[in-house]
Amino acid sequence: MRYVLTTAALLLGLVPAGLAQSTSPWGCGNLAKHPDVRINYVESTTSWYPELVEVRGTSLNLVTAARVNGVEVPIVANNGRRLMLDVEQQDPGFGVLELAQGQGVVQGAIEFTPSLAARMSGGQVQFRLNAGGEGWYLLYYSFAREDMCVFPGVYYGLLLDLDAPLSGVMWSGSLGMGPEVTPWMPVPRGVFGPGGLASTRPMRAQALCIYDVESCYTNMVTLRQPTL
Repeated sequence: MRYVLTTAALLLGLVPAGLAQSTSPWGCGNLAKHPDVRINYVESTTSWYPELVEVRGTSLNLVTAARVNGVEVPIVANNGRRLMLDVEQQDPGFGVLELAQGQGVVQGAIEFTPSLAARMSGGQVQFRLNAGGEGWYLLYYSFAREDMCVFPGVYYGLLLDLDAPLSGVMWSGSLGMGPEVTPWMPVPRGVFGPGGLASTRPMRAQALCIYDVESCYTNMVTLRQPTL
């Protein structure tokens, strides 16, 4: 199941802002000769079994190549307003899409579900989870990280140390067909103030999404309480 990265989500600050222009890794130029090349939106797709990814924009007929996370991917269709990309299996989370034309490139964000984003303010945290399908989930947190632990039948792996102090399940619920934004929740008690864990260590979070047939961990997010 695929979803559009909406303007509202970008403004909310829960999705990395893409649509930035930069110098192309394919050349040394920029977009000055073709200022009309733009990405309007990119549909998301599952990380472990990607579908064809649809990209819409303007002047896409000028695009000669595409990359996802630095790896070139085939363009299987392009009518100038819409192009289709054949993307291989990816890690969950947010990746970088690059569309090259001539000597320049335009960049955008591409979402591989299940994906997790978060923000922290005033001792509280809010999460955006896009599972890409129906099921249920457990949202874990920890102030300690460990090497990835892979479980049979689960795509991707756990990056949190759930045996460490101040770790565990922060939220749980059922999964719908679209992105879910949790309420603002207090960061676990005892971590702020002089000597508190949050003054020296970032808080990390990751969700386990459980579907009818398979399960998958999201990407890990890292949050640090702003210094006042």
